[in-house]
Amino acid sequence: MRKIMQYCFPIIILLAACTGEESSLSQSTVESSSSYQALLNVYGDEYLSRFDDIGDYQIDKEIGVVEKKISVELYPYNSFESNYLEEGTKLYSVKYSNDLLLAEIEPGIYELFSR
Repeated sequence: MRKIMQYCFPIIILLAACTGEESSLSQSTVESSSSYQALLNVYGDEYLSRFDDIGDYQIDKEIGVVEKKISVELYPYNSFESNYLEEGTKLYSVKYSNDLLLAEIEPGIYELFSR
């Protein structure tokens, strides 16, 4: 009986240590997947927020407003849907660029989105 305990005890310690490592690995996986991209769908095209200064980009014309804000972890499949921008946010085309949009997040404050 004593020999059985001698062999079982180290195995139990080893299993307990391995279980602890799995927990921290799965925890980091959850943390790394909790970061989401700010997305906007306009006429089937995906735009991503650039989160930087709009620089010298000039507004061309208003193209619409965000019609629906969805949960941050969802993908916006429908036109004028976003997982980031609030409903009613005005969207503008940019002069001399077909790949950029400006979103007026507050009166006079714009955020740049690119395809």
